[in-house]
Amino acid sequence: MKPFMGSFQDLLTNVSKVDKELSKAMNEIQNIANLLEAQQFGSIESDRESLRIANFLATGDMKKDRLQDALDRMGNIQMQADFDAQMMGSGKGVTISDCLANIREFLDLKLEAITEIDVPAIAINENEPELSDTHSSDDSLTLHLDNGVRLELVRVPAGKFMMGSPSHEGNDDEHPQHQVNLQEFLIGKYPVTNAQWQAVMKTKGSANCDTKFRNDFQQPVVGVSWHEARAFCEKLSEQTGKHIKLPTEAEWEYAARGANQSKGFTYVGSNNRDDVAWYGDNSDGVTHSVGQKKPNELGIYDMSGNVWEWCLDEWHNSYVDKPETLKNNGNNPWGDISTNGSGNHSRALRGGSWYNSAGSCRTSYRSRVGACDLGNFFGFRICISFS
Repeated sequence: MKPFMGSFQDLLTNVSKVDKELSKAMNEIQNIANLLEAQQFGSIESDRESLRIANFLATGDMKKDRLQDALDRMGNIQMQADFDAQMMGSGKGVTISDCLANIREFLDLKLEAITEIDVPAIAINENEPELSDTHSSDDSLTLHLDNGVRLELVRVPAGKFMMGSPSHEGNDDEHPQHQVNLQEFLIGKYPVTNAQWQAVMKTKGSANCDTKFRNDFQQPVVGVSWHEARAFCEKLSEQTGKHIKLPTEAEWEYAARGANQSKGFTYVGSNNRDDVAWYGDNSDGVTHSVGQKKPNELGIYDMSGNVWEWCLDEWHNSYVDKPETLKNNGNNPWGDISTNGSGNHSRALRGGSWYNSAGSCRTSYRSRVGACDLGNFFGFRICISFS
């Protein structure tokens, strides 16, 4: 039995390697399909996206060769096991030869799809999203949504920080500066994108806004109220079994400052605003695909500029009356969050946007708007708390 188990384990290991290569290639195909759908199967207007598709097509044969090499290596297992190993059970076992033949047939179909780029034939993944640890080296996590769309998160370690601005800096609503303790949590690596919104909510992202905010599936979703952002979190929570929510203001600012790796930057990740932010002076009047600027100390992108981000907290004009319980646990929201979906109490916004001045992109800068309000400069990112 041991020779069989060893050979079967080798088979599984090699299948896993091939599957990983296939997943990468199929994700690229799905991204191209999304781009084509966004243009109603018309021409791709963006030179950058045209180049991306051209590069993929040009390297299609190379991808096929890589997969075929992996398949050939997997086929060597048959030489190592000169027998038909029977699976335990009914006695009608499946041989290793049969397994290899079935896998080869499956891969031949996938390889054909990779080289022909047959958009209508691309399979749609109807499975519920899963949370998996994909980059243990940088503590990032990924939610796998429908249609091959991913939502990446970054782990923010427990710790404490000084929230707000010193008395001689910032605006009145950023005072008084105070210490806040937080437990570990996860936060979106990027703001939620049009692609992610569509994968979860089954509606077009940024649908109520000008088409320039919908040209790219990787642009942050905009035109979403606080209630709608929470609905996204609740639906994703149901699908994953995780407690997904909007970040509290304390969680947002702690993550923006880089948590226990903070270097004290004025903006999120730099003292040079142009390194990290799309704002009024450099945005050309529109949002930009996420992840094009530099990340902060934790590897989080676009917390300065691009879109304002909804926080869970009710708005307060300063931190003067902030309860001690919330200073001791910044993972809890400040104020009433149990609304019926129509309450329009002001909610906190953080980060600045493509429309605003660079000053609003500071880590401690605060703004507010009614929970029902819509705007092409409001977006959000998700958070998972464990407390």
